[in-house]
Amino acid sequence: MALSLRRVAPIVAAVALAACGGASVEAADDHAGSPATAPAAPAWLAGLEPGRVLRYEVRRGEEAPVAVALRVEQKLERGPAVAVYLVPEGPVPTNIEVTPRWLVGDDVGLSQITGDAGLPPLDARGNLSPGARSGTTLRLPGTWRGRSTQVEDRGWAIDELELRLEGEVRGDRCARFTQVTEEGERVVVVCARVGIVEEVLTGPDGRPLVRWRLSGAHRVDELRK
Repeated sequence: MALSLRRVAPIVAAVALAACGGASVEAADDHAGSPATAPAAPAWLAGLEPGRVLRYEVRRGEEAPVAVALRVEQKLERGPAVAVYLVPEGPVPTNIEVTPRWLVGDDVGLSQITGDAGLPPLDARGNLSPGARSGTTLRLPGTWRGRSTQVEDRGWAIDELELRLEGEVRGDRCARFTQVTEEGERVVVVCARVGIVEEVLTGPDGRPLVRWRLSGAHRVDELRK
């Protein structure tokens, strides 16, 4: 079943934040002297279970888009952290590099880690292991503050979004992360329940290098019929 994506302007009101699953912040003039409610950390990867296959549309530069599928092979829950192991499902286009990876959500944020299925990235307390830290290819902050339409955290500009995924895998509590370096720009759209929804890499000249966009989801037994 395909997923439908709906994106509107970044959220600026507490009511809108509550509607998309974000934490609401009470207005000071309405509740004088009351401390603002701290934003809650998102519940990571609740929509990803073993056997779920995520389908992505991948495009390199100006080439035609191709389909890439990743299957959830394992799911670990240790302490406050959740990790899923994603492996390629079916043939991978020859011009696209796809490697098995762990996706980890913890009280710090969301991480993408290359590694072997037999080497879990979490210890018994739910902390990232030293080996996992060395294999980390993406580390995003976990708190979208909701006090502003854009905040800076660890080099990332963050916009909380009223973005919904509908279908077999539902997604909410979404944000867009943007990081600009001398090598170009990296934009990652995340929804807490399903992880990475979109990732776009742009070169220093502004030209797109590669784009991944979540286009649908199935159970693995449906794909193999």
